Amino acid sequence: MEDLFLETSILMMHDLNNNYKEAARKFAIWTLETASKYKYSPSTLISTCKKLFGNTEAYRITAIAMSKEEIDISLLFWLQSLFSGLKSRNFKIHEAGAYLTVISRIAGMVENSSDSFYLESLSGLISTIKFELITIFPGKSENNNQKTPWFSDNPFEELIYLSTIYSSLEENFIRFEAVKTMSLPKVEIVRAAFAGHIKREKSVPVQLSLFD
Repeated sequence: MEDLFLETSILMMHDLNNNYKEAARKFAIWTLETASKYKYSPSTLISTCKKLFGNTEAYRITAIAMSKEEIDISLLFWLQSLFSGLKSRNFKIHEAGAYLTVISRIAGMVENSSDSFYLESLSGLISTIKFELITIFPGKSENNNQKTPWFSDNPFEELIYLSTIYSSLEENFIRFEAVKTMSLPKVEIVRAAFAGHIKREKSVPVQLSLFD
């Protein structure tokens, strides 16, 4: 049934996308969500989404679809989508901040992993994203905004930290305070880093999920 499901879904996505763009995206999410539920290979579906919607949107759709069954994999796809958007140079800072807010929420839910390959993939994505963020938004980079940068060998904590730099939403700072509480030796370092160097501005809402 897997082959039949995938073939039918791809045909329907193409057909819907000709006249009903929004419906095609919603159907793509449902299809990938179903594939995830039944442990079908999502590769052909993701490739189809890339052709129809572009890489950034395809990764975002996949991230949304996998958020129920495979939250850790969903996190990787959110990061892929963010990286793709940054690389295209089409993202504004409030869009990057909105992405990082969603990523921060998921990072807080995943918290940890013992899978070395997963952690290596996660750390690699974070490094490339940090490079793009600093390149595109130099005024918000760690070096320009904090005299004492915060260090962590935990990639999930690092994602939560990044959300406080590029998004002004209060929930990101609350989430980061919780991280500091769990890492007591870092508290004074973080306080020094943040004291007088973070200006919280009114955030611009950005729709990331079709169901927000």
